[in-house]
Amino acid sequence: ERWAAVLQDRAASEVPEAEMRWLIDSGTPLRHRHALWPRWCGARPQVEQIEELQDRVRDQCARQIDCDLDRTLPERLRLEDRVMLRRGLRACAAHPP
Repeated sequence: ERWAAVLQDRAASEVPEAEMRWLIDSGTPLRHRHALWPRWCGARPQVEQIEELQDRVRDQCARQIDCDLDRTLPERLRLEDRVMLRRGLRACAAHPP
């Protein structure tokens, strides 16, 4: 397979653009698309950015998010799911439009 030959032991997101161009032009297997979409779109969220954004959220918004999380699928979301959702919602609330 062409993709296996180019990737070898690397992740698809680590391969230089020049090496990937001919593979991408001939079709990208579904199993590699999830790693490449952020690269193609130029979106590479950094954990530091998320941490910084969620720390900048207004207190009123943070309180409302916490209240809403307690009501959001309480029977389905585990604690770690709630923590991730809280981080994401706070980062979105603080992100400038």
